[in-house]
Amino acid sequence: MTTASDQLRLDRLLARAAPAYDLQLLLERRALWTAVRLAGPLGGLRVLDLATGTGALASAMLDRGDQPVGLVAVDRSPAMLAGRGGGSRLSRTALGSGWPSPTPAGCRIPGGTSIS
Repeated sequence: MTTASDQLRLDRLLARAAPAYDLQLLLERRALWTAVRLAGPLGGLRVLDLATGTGALASAMLDRGDQPVGLVAVDRSPAMLAGRGGGSRLSRTALGSGWPSPTPAGCRIPGGTSIS
């Protein structure tokens, strides 16, 4: 069980990490594009990106030829959501922990499974 004190420590850690968080993207570009490829076809689907961080993966999904109908990026850290990893391109972001995670109809979940 996570305590309020643990949550506060996590919030502070994420706020400190956010300004430099995207510096790692240069090293992780290959993994990022692999994740986008492994997501499978997204055209016509709504996508929910939980723990989006600065939105780099969500932004990369928008760069695909078969863009999702909708993409919502969720993160618990306002500092991460304000980051520069592509999050500024995202039209829908939400502040929240994502736990427990509701998965609305039409979302693709890890492993390529669609929820209808």
